[in-house]
Amino acid sequence: MGRLTQFLNVPGGMTQADAARLAQFKRDSLAERMEQEFADIVNRLRATLDGADQPTDQARAELRRLAYELTCTAGTFNRGSLSTAARALCVLLDGLESRRAWDRNAINVNVDVIRALMRSPPGEETEDLLAALARLTAHVSRT
Repeated sequence: MGRLTQFLNVPGGMTQADAARLAQFKRDSLAERMEQEFADIVNRLRATLDGADQPTDQARAELRRLAYELTCTAGTFNRGSLSTAARALCVLLDGLESRRAWDRNAINVNVDVIRALMRSPPGEETEDLLAALARLTAHVSRT
């Protein structure tokens, strides 16, 4: 039994509404720190890519790890579009890896979209960017 379940099951203990408020408070208190973490991840993506004309297995693994980390955490902190773009990078990297291929241009475009989404709040163009990214990912994954 999890710790939260224990608190919820204690007579006179925490209610589900209390637990939800506490979780929201905790998430909100981490949001600023996570924005900096997202920026750091994006900078590491760019640095890893810039150092990898023909990447080593280690560079490929690091790109994939960073993309998955951003995918998993960004959505938790109301950065769904950032998570979606990072997920597209995961799919792209996995597709390329399955063929032992490398398409630096496609990866650059994906990382550039992620960087653009970091710098500006979601707007009308966000959906267009994500749709274009999905088409690019699908195309590169097929070829």
